[in-house]
Amino acid sequence: LVTVCAVRPKFWKWTREQWMSSIVLGLALGMMNGVFYSSLAKLPLGLAVAFEFVGPLVLAIVLSRRAIDAVWISLAVVGMALLGLDSRSEGINVYGIFLALLAGFFWACYILASEKVGRVFHDAEGLSVGLVVALLVTLPSGAKGAEFAFTDIHLLGRSLQA
Repeated sequence: LVTVCAVRPKFWKWTREQWMSSIVLGLALGMMNGVFYSSLAKLPLGLAVAFEFVGPLVLAIVLSRRAIDAVWISLAVVGMALLGLDSRSEGINVYGIFLALLAGFFWACYILASEKVGRVFHDAEGLSVGLVVALLVTLPSGAKGAEFAFTDIHLLGRSLQA
C-alpha cells in the first residue's frame, strides 16, 4: 500500500494489457511467497530453497540460447545440490517438496510477469498494483499471525522501535 501511495498509479488510463500484466505479476508474487513459506513448515530451509530454485533453473534452460549458458546452468545445479546436501535426509517431506517445487513454478511465472510489466509500463505503476494483488493473495493465510503481532504488546512495541 505504501508503494501505491508513493507511485500514485493512474488506473483510469491503463489498457487491458497493463491491468492483466500487473494482476498476473501480483498473483505470481503472492503465490510464490505463500507457497514457499508453507513449504518451510515441512522442509529445512536449504532443502526448500534448493527445490524452489528448480523453477527459475528450468526457465533458464528453456530460454538459453548460447553454449556458455550451459556452463552457468551447470554451476547453478551444483549450487542447488550443495544446498540440498545441507539438509540430507532428515525432515524430508514429500508434500513439502511439492510445495517448494510449486513455489519454484510461481517464481518462474514471476520472472516472466515482471519482464512483461517492465515492457508495458514506463514506471513503477504496474509493480505497485502487483504488490497490492500479492498482499490480497497472501492475506488470508497471514491474517492469524498478523492478529498475534498486533495483540502482543511487547512484539508491537519492538516493531515500532525498529
